[in-house]
Amino acid sequence: MHTSPAANLADPVLALAGRQPSAAAVITGEATVSFAHLNNLVGKAAARLRQSNGETFGFRFKDQFLHLVFVLGAFRCSAPHVSLFANWPDSMGVDLVAQTGAGILFGDEAWTGGGEMHVVSLAALEGDAVPADETLPQSARDGRLLYVLGSGTTGKPRIICYDATNLAAMIARDLSVRPIGFQERYYSLVRFEYFTGKRRTLGCLAAGGTVIFTEFPVPATAIYDQLGADHLSMVVGQAEAILDKLDGDGPRFPKLKSLVVGSSPVSETLRQRLRDGLSPNLFIGYGTNEFGEATFAGGETQMAHPGSLGFPAPGVELKIAGPDGTALPAGTTGEIHLRAEGMFSGYLNDPEATNAAFADGWYRPGDLGALSEDGALVFQGRVDDLMIRYGTNIYPREIEQTLEAIEGVRHAAAFPLTSKNEWQIPVAAVTLVDGSGTQADLDHFCNELTGICDERLGPKAPAHIWIIKHMPRNEAGKIRKNDLAALVAKEMNR
Repeated sequence: MHTSPAANLADPVLALAGRQPSAAAVITGEATVSFAHLNNLVGKAAARLRQSNGETFGFRFKDQFLHLVFVLGAFRCSAPHVSLFANWPDSMGVDLVAQTGAGILFGDEAWTGGGEMHVVSLAALEGDAVPADETLPQSARDGRLLYVLGSGTTGKPRIICYDATNLAAMIARDLSVRPIGFQERYYSLVRFEYFTGKRRTLGCLAAGGTVIFTEFPVPATAIYDQLGADHLSMVVGQAEAILDKLDGDGPRFPKLKSLVVGSSPVSETLRQRLRDGLSPNLFIGYGTNEFGEATFAGGETQMAHPGSLGFPAPGVELKIAGPDGTALPAGTTGEIHLRAEGMFSGYLNDPEATNAAFADGWYRPGDLGALSEDGALVFQGRVDDLMIRYGTNIYPREIEQTLEAIEGVRHAAAFPLTSKNEWQIPVAAVTLVDGSGTQADLDHFCNELTGICDERLGPKAPAHIWIIKHMPRNEAGKIRKNDLAALVAKEMNR
């Protein structure tokens, strides 16, 4: 059974509550919540939102289930809203509230970061005497329903605006490639307040699946063993943490129908470890918060096209463009352009950035790539990361893939340092699978890495390579190359 997301993303819950009221919608803690029960709670949340007379709402919940209920409630009454991150610094929440104009906040604990705060518990909502609101939604202001932080790796993230049509098309695209069957169970290690966690959770419910929430650190292995998850989603760091604790042979999750790993490039070495150690049904891809998933690669595609991020999802147009916007031939690196239903509605209060993100109807994420002869995407890094040295274009992923293919290297990040004469010097930092050993051992291995890069990359080889303990990453798991460059510069000045 498959249900396509409706224009109002709370409608599938209402529909399933009518057709399959006892079907499991959410497993949270030790409780299983039916679609009928979830629908009743969503209606009560919608009623609270309507009674508060707010224009834009902020949600700041530690309890993911309660957060879901209020997000669906906001969709039901077409209320623009933004999710705050309870575990982030207060300053970030204050900034989000100010930028989005969220004058009224709902959450499960008091917070003084701005707006009028309404503290609510699940028990209070359950016993709410206010009748559940199941009326038809009204039009949202400017059509905007959801504000999301961009997932950029440099600078201050912009705020992305979505409407119901954007989200519904994006979710339908996800389900067309990785379908979730009726009552199949989905567990994400990416929390609901993140846009990826939110989008895939809503997709699971739209398909009639069952979402699993945990509110404290629980190993994914325990969730799989105890609750029989059919689909798992996680970022690269989380996947590596699971792999590092494995003590048996063969896939740890043999019955999984999909294992989605993303947020940052997945090296060939890591892909093989994931297929061997966790599940052969590994999915990787390329996408952005603004666009959603653009390409997908299942196991067969990964084997046939090593290093690629797969083929465009159904309904997605992808081209590699030159400076004038014309499509480049296969094998030529250029700027990635995307087009499909479900693209974002623009950046909040930033028309200049919104206009720059589009060219003749194409979305420009600011990334570099190339296509194989049959159309598989090979990611080459950010446009801003392109290095030019003595007239030679050097793409970060060329260096990173070369280093990550060397035994003992876990992650690599290439970036430029600017010399005194303003030339861009390509350099790289790596983390190791085993970072133990004497300084002499590390220096020797670093020299080996430099020699291999010189041999394989020639004039594109990094001038310097540093071994570091950890890559600086943002909250979405992406490497912050600005921070990395600052870290390396500090090391150089010691």
